[in-house]
Amino acid sequence: MRFVTTAAVLAALAVPTIGAAVDAAPTCPSTRPRTDRSLTLIRTEDAAIPSSPISQAVISGDHLYVSGFLPLAPHTGELVSEGDVVAQTHAVLDNIKTIIEHAGSDLGKVVKVTLYMKNIDDYGTVNEIYADFFGTHRPARSAIAAADIPLGVLVEIDMIARL
Repeated sequence: MRFVTTAAVLAALAVPTIGAAVDAAPTCPSTRPRTDRSLTLIRTEDAAIPSSPISQAVISGDHLYVSGFLPLAPHTGELVSEGDVVAQTHAVLDNIKTIIEHAGSDLGKVVKVTLYMKNIDDYGTVNEIYADFFGTHRPARSAIAAADIPLGVLVEIDMIARL
């Protein structure tokens, strides 16, 4: 089992950390975009914290847009079960469920899911876990083979839910 630290995730994604030099021309703070007041950024320590400059999810109107999640442990940021698509799929879905519930919604209100799999041959396995996870609810879904998911993980998932 290989553990990946948050620092390793940052390095792999080439994300500058606090205090790191950034190779970009300075911009005037007043010209940088700010989050519009109509949006609510969601963050909870009970799900994996993205190391890149994204939110775990964003509420816009009556919809929740959940970022693509990798199979990282919530409190450590360590990669879950390298090479094990079953454990990684469960970890991603559990993180997303935590985010959805933290935002005040539930799995029965998920309207769209996108699955990214490193190997399309894992589709049947991931599909069984997915079906069990959602029970009788059947959100719209796309499944995509993505050869180069960050950190070499086997699955990434994002979702859209109603509040």
